[in-house]
Order: sequence, then C-alpha cells, then structure tokens
Amino acid sequence: MEENTVPRLELNPILPSMPVFGEKTQVDIRYVVLAPYVSAHIHWDLPKREVVYDLEEPILNDTEKDVLRAIKQEITPIMGFDFIMGKTLPDLLDYIDKAAKMTLIGSGLDLNISSYEKVFYYLYRDFIGMNEIEGLMRDPFLREIVCSGTNSPLTTIHSVYGNMQTNVLYKEAELLAVFVRKLAQRFGGEANDSSPFNEGTLPDGSRVNLYYTTKSTSKGSTFNIKKR
Repeated sequence: MEENTVPRLELNPILPSMPVFGEKTQVDIRYVVLAPYVSAHIHWDLPKREVVYDLEEPILNDTEKDVLRAIKQEITPIMGFDFIMGKTLPDLLDYIDKAAKMTLIGSGLDLNISSYEKVFYYLYRDFIGMNEIEGLMRDPFLREIVCSGTNSPLTTIHSVYGNMQTNVLYKEAELLAVFVRKLAQRFGGEANDSSPFNEGTLPDGSRVNLYYTTKSTSKGSTFNIKKR
C-alpha cells in the first residue's frame, strides 16, 4: 500500500443512457453510481415478480471488517458534525486516509491496496456520505427514496423504470434512529424524542421529511427524500 496515495473516488461518474425494454421481464441493466465502488443493478426478480433495484457495494472479508471497525473506533470521536461540515471534501478524504493509515501502523495491521480501498470507501460512506443510502443519493436517475421503518426494504422512484423496491434494509431500530439524527443535522434540524417530526432541505437541494423514534413497539424511524 502506497503511503501517500489517497484512494480515488469519482462521485459523478459518466452514466449510460437508459434503455427502454419491451417487457418488464427483460429489464436488466447495471451502471456505476460512485466509481469505482458502487453500482446500481436494475433487473427483473422472478421470485418477487417485479423489477427491483439492487445497490451493489464492495464485499468485505472478515479481516477487512475487523480493520474497518478498528479505524472507526479510532476516528469516530473526531469526525463529528461540526468537524465534517467545516472542511472541504478533499481535506476530509485526506484526513480519513492519514488517520486510517496511522491506525493500521499503530495496530500492527496491514492490508493490500485492493482491501484498503474497499475499507476506505466505507469510511467515506459512513463519515462523510449518507451511510447505507449514499449510493442511492448518488444515482441521478432516482427521484425519491422512502424508508418505512426497520425490516422494510427501502423503495425508490426511478425516472425511467418507476417505483422499485431496493435491497437496502435497516434491521436495527437504534441504527436507523442514529441515521435519522444525522439526516436532520445535514439540513440544520433536530431529531429527538421531544422533536420527532422534522423536514428540511439537504445541501444538494433534496427535500427531507423524517420521523424519529427509539420505541421498540414501533417499526422505528422513517424518512422520505425527494431528490432535486
């Protein structure tokens, strides 16, 4: 792994034209939404008998997962909202890269370049980006993203292929609540028990409506994002 090389992230890759299929059962297209790590795969799902949207991210092996956890534990206390919003993207990527490599050296861990780049993507996604929905937010063909709570696949509206179920799913209410708080922060709002409902506009112009809860009796927090 080269010490001074920050992994490449292309947040606005060149997109293909969207083909029109004669039958829904023929739909099968894959395109990159965040190069070189994340792709969208839109295809006919035979068991569900509908067209679905699969977000394809790098798959981590056990060693890579352990390294990712170790780096997150090290830099989480620093990577707060104020720190992130006060820096440019290149500065943030450079900071994460240096902090990650210092953690690897200090822990006596090592990764090959390919593994490090995958870990770096998840550090970007979870600290700078929008966590599990970063790829969805980067897809310019998507018009709306809806989360109806835990254990319910997120749905989205594609400008060409319409309403589709995605493979993105929040299994834990607490993790979903944490993300909803982060979502509110991104438009300068709050999400807590005393202010569970909120709405606002993200820096990219997307409109957000959200509901925050940690009650175990409900399906958890929800959100709706209408992209600009």
